[in-house]
Amino acid sequence: MLVFTIDMNSDMELEVDCPKGYEITSYLGKLCKEGAAFRWTNINDCIQQRLDYELNIIHKMKLDSFFLILRDSVQYAKSNGIYVGPGRGSLPSSAVAYSLGITDVDPFKYDLLFERFLASWMTSLEVWIDFEPSRQSEVFDHVNAIYHWCSPKLTISVSHDESCMADMYEVDIIGKSLRNIYQRTGAQVNIDAIDYSDQHVFACVGNGYLNNFSLFSTSEMAEYILEKKPCSMEDLIGCISLEPDRLEAWANNEMVDPYVKACMDNKESTINSKKFKEITETTHGLLVYQEQIIRVFKELAGFSPEQANEARRSLCKMTGIEDYRYKFIHGFQEEGIPGCIAMGLTEDVGEEVYTVTSNMARYCFNKSHAAAMAMLIYLFLWLRCYYPDDVNKAMEYTEKGYR
Repeated sequence: MLVFTIDMNSDMELEVDCPKGYEITSYLGKLCKEGAAFRWTNINDCIQQRLDYELNIIHKMKLDSFFLILRDSVQYAKSNGIYVGPGRGSLPSSAVAYSLGITDVDPFKYDLLFERFLASWMTSLEVWIDFEPSRQSEVFDHVNAIYHWCSPKLTISVSHDESCMADMYEVDIIGKSLRNIYQRTGAQVNIDAIDYSDQHVFACVGNGYLNNFSLFSTSEMAEYILEKKPCSMEDLIGCISLEPDRLEAWANNEMVDPYVKACMDNKESTINSKKFKEITETTHGLLVYQEQIIRVFKELAGFSPEQANEARRSLCKMTGIEDYRYKFIHGFQEEGIPGCIAMGLTEDVGEEVYTVTSNMARYCFNKSHAAAMAMLIYLFLWLRCYYPDDVNKAMEYTEKGYR
C-alpha cells in the first residue's frame, strides 16, 4: 500500500493543475458534485449538507489539493487495470472521498462519521491506500513523477508495516483474480455493481473459503464469532470489529459472548432511550464501534462533532471520565454543551448511558476501517463463489510470490 502524508504546518502550497476557468477549490467542488451524482441516484438534503460540511472543513484545513492528488492516484490505477482497495483507516468516513472515487464505502449506508477522520487539532494527516502490491510501483512512479516537488509538504511512500502486509495479501489475490477473469472471458467484472446482500456469498463464510484469509486464519475467537454465520454486511463488519487479537477485552470474553448471544437472539438495548436503541440497532444493543460512542455524545447530550470525538478519545485513554460524566449529564455552558437532561433524558437514564459508554469506549473499534475490510472480504468471497478457478489460480501464483 502507499502512504500519503501531508504536513499541515507547512506554508508550502500544493499546486495541482486545474482545467481552464477553475481554481483548486472550485475544481474539487465540481468533481465532488459529478461524483456524487454517480454514487447516489438522489442527492437529498442530508447528502448535500454532508458534502458541503466536509468540503468546508477540507478547505479550511487547506486540504483541497491533497484530495485532488489522492483522486488522481486512484484514477490512474483504476484506468490502468490496477486493483484499488475500498479504503483503509478513517478515510472511508468521508463522503467527499467516496464521491471522488477514492474510497468505495458509502458512509451513509454504514453510519460513518467525518469527524472520525478530520479534526482541527491535527497538524498532519496520513492516508493509506491499498493498491495491488505487484503493480503499486506503477502508481508510486506516477504520483512521484508529478508531485515529487511537493515535499516536504507532501510525502508519498510504500508502507512496510508488517501488520498490514497480510491485507491485507488479499488485495493481490483480488487484483490477479479480476485480471484472470478478463483474460479468460474478455469481459471486465464491474465490482461497483456487485450485490452486497447475496446470501450465496454469505453462505461461503462457513465452508472454509476464509481459511486462507489472514484476518481469520490465526484466531480461534474469530472462528467462534463466525459460527454466528453472518448474513449481512453489518454482521461481517461486527465480526471484524470484534477480532480478538486487537483488544484485551477478549481475555474474559467481555464483549464477544454478549455480542454473539445478542445476535443469535436478535436483541435490542434494554436502556430506556429511543435514541440509544437507534444508535445500537445494528449491534443488538451493544456499543461496538467508535462511531457509536461519538453519536451517543452528539445525539443524546448535544456535543458538537469535534467535541464528541474528543470525548471518545479521552475515554479511550481512560482520562477525564468524571469531567465528561458531568458534561454529558448536566451540560457545560462555557463549551455550548446542553447535556442529556436538557435534551430529554432523566438523570438516572443519563447515568446508565454514560456508564455503559465510558466502560466500552476503550474497546470499541473504528467502523470505517472495519467496513472497508468487510467489503474486501465480501469481494474475495464473491469471486471465490462465482469464479473459483480464477481465484484458485491467483492464489497459487500469489502464494509463490509471498514465500
